[in-house]
Amino acid sequence: AALTFHMYALGNGPTLKPADLAASFLSPAALDKAGEGVRELASAMGAGGPPLWAGETAAANDGGQSGLTDTFVDSFWYLDQMGLHAASGAVSLFLRQTLLSHGGYPLVEIPEGAAEAVDPLGPLGPLGPDAAADASAQH
Repeated sequence: AALTFHMYALGNGPTLKPADLAASFLSPAALDKAGEGVRELASAMGAGGPPLWAGETAAANDGGQSGLTDTFVDSFWYLDQMGLHAASGAVSLFLRQTLLSHGGYPLVEIPEGAAEAVDPLGPLGPLGPDAAADASAQH
C-alpha cells in the first residue's frame, strides 16, 4: 500500500505571471514548496508509514498556463521537484502524465504530428524499437 498525493507547488496556473518568473519558476522559495509539502506528508505518516507516491504533479493546477507551463521554463520546476522528492527519501515514485505531447498536460507542448519526429526515450519512445535499431545501425 502507498499514499498517492497530488501537488501543484506554484499554485493556480491561470494566475501565474509570465512577466514575473522571479516570483515563481526562478524563485528557490517558491520552488521549495514541493519539498515543504513532502516533509509535511512524511511527518503526518510517521515512521513506518506507507511510501509516498507523487501520483499527479505539475508546476500549477487548472491546466497550467499555455505559453508558460508548457515551455522550457517549466523544466526548472520539474527538475527541482524531482530532486526535492528524491532528497527527502520519502517519495518512492514520481509520475508525470507525459513528457512531450500536443495535448493532455505534457511537460513540453509540441505541435500535433511532431511526436513522430522526436524519440526522447530511445527504444521506449514514440518511434519504437525498430527505429532505434535502425538509428544505431547507421552510427
